[in-house]
Amino acid sequence: MRTKRENNVSVMLGRLLYIGFSAQIVFGIIWMAKNIVYVQMFGDASYNLTRSSMFMGDGDVGILYPTIILLTRALGQITYVPWFSYLYLIQLALAFSAGYFLIKEAGIFGNKARRRVWGSLVMLTFPPILQIHMAILVNSLVLSLFMLQSALTIRSWKTIKNKKSTAVDYVYAISGVLLFWLLMSLTKWIYIFIGAIPVFAVLVGIIVASIRNNRAIADKLIGKLRVRRSILLVLITVTLFVGLTLGVDRLTTDRSISQRTEFDIDKKLFERMAWKSRFYRQGTWLLEVQAVVDPDTMEQASLYQENVKLLVLPMIEENLDEDEAKELIRFVNRVVWNNDRKEFLHDIAIDTAGYMLPPVVMRMLIEKNSYISYTPRNYDSFKRNAPVLSKYYVDYSLLWFEASLIICAVIMLLKAIGKTIKTDKNVAGAYAVIIVACMCIAFRNVMLGNSVYDYKEAGSAIIAWFMVIFVSCSTAIFDEEV
Repeated sequence: MRTKRENNVSVMLGRLLYIGFSAQIVFGIIWMAKNIVYVQMFGDASYNLTRSSMFMGDGDVGILYPTIILLTRALGQITYVPWFSYLYLIQLALAFSAGYFLIKEAGIFGNKARRRVWGSLVMLTFPPILQIHMAILVNSLVLSLFMLQSALTIRSWKTIKNKKSTAVDYVYAISGVLLFWLLMSLTKWIYIFIGAIPVFAVLVGIIVASIRNNRAIADKLIGKLRVRRSILLVLITVTLFVGLTLGVDRLTTDRSISQRTEFDIDKKLFERMAWKSRFYRQGTWLLEVQAVVDPDTMEQASLYQENVKLLVLPMIEENLDEDEAKELIRFVNRVVWNNDRKEFLHDIAIDTAGYMLPPVVMRMLIEKNSYISYTPRNYDSFKRNAPVLSKYYVDYSLLWFEASLIICAVIMLLKAIGKTIKTDKNVAGAYAVIIVACMCIAFRNVMLGNSVYDYKEAGSAIIAWFMVIFVSCSTAIFDEEV
């Protein structure tokens, strides 16, 4: 009787989740219809147009997104429909398909397609996600490709766990993950590292599974240095994809304007720490920096944090030799750490929370109208074409997201009490890999600089949270053996 009562409560809460997210879907569809012929004003949009005209990547954004823009612009010239409307439709279709495929591979909502459609629409119509899919931003393509790679990582993990898998199965499994690693790398350069995380995990999993499934082969591998055919084929596949990725990237990148720089922790700390200390504490830059950087550059860096990386650091490296530049950067970091350690750690914590749980921090920043981040700018762009609708849409969706997390926690507690929690151990490893990739994306975003929090960069974390809700509450939402 007790378990039945708990199940009834779970079903009631699950239906509440269904109704709440369905209302969000309705809001989202109306907002899409209102904005399908509207261009959101982002600086990245005009830059992406320029890159598409030159048909060349710049070192940060690869060739894939400019190619899509070029094709949609050509399509717009031969029809009466604005070219960016075609771009939006392509981005929305890809995002919807990625969500549907991810839900399907994760085994959520059973085998009924309409339920997967509903789940994909929930993720698609969440305002920060919908905003990037209805804009001329590379973030849209990156997020969709990341979701597709995540789906194929789950599928690969099932192949690894299946003891009957053959060499062909292994090659097929890793090829899918490699394909989307290739596409992500040609969309945004940083994903050549982040996208490699699932590839490496799947490769190690295949090697371990291939050896474990045949102990005799394992003995030969160790004793006679002979490699099993399946491992050899997989390694050849990986090598071909790596070569293809690096080759295409090199051929389609304009090295003269490449923004790529080696990762240097001292420089990254300088970008975060120096500007904040100057702007809020000292009122002027340290004399040691003023001796190297001219006043006009200082003024530009004082106005815009990004100019620390774009202007100040290059000038320091230009006017000093390598060792002197490194020593000055480290000196500034030490001074700021000693003077403003608490504020620095506080800012790191806020940005980390923003990239790990974006909807909650986004709502806080909107309510405070806080201009220490890009949130107000993004929000103003989102609501410019339909201010009243957009305000209610955003307010409702963000509040409902927080409520859904609480409802999800209650459902999980009731399941634990009733001992009805079901876990699919075959895909647990894949979930762990995806979470690690999301954490690496968050770390990269945190290190972009101080006061530049941008929820448009946090799409992967939002999708991850929706997957947590779906995995935990899918049976309650559709009343399947709760």
